[in-house]
Amino acid sequence: MSVFIVRAFVQLRQILADHRELAYKIAELERKLSDHDEAILALIEAIKQLTTTKPLPVTQRIGF
Repeated sequence: MSVFIVRAFVQLRQILADHRELAYKIAELERKLSDHDEAILALIEAIKQLTTTKPLPVTQRIGF
């Protein structure tokens, strides 16, 4: 019986280690995505500023 208990604890330790690594990888992906989201929003804002047309000032025509 003690062999089965030891195997169960070894398997439990392996599962916990795998989940810890998986949690770390998920957190790393979330961090990368948030960095990319911020960069994309900055690009969109810059494009909006460049594409907005300002009205031309009204001037009097010279001539006839």
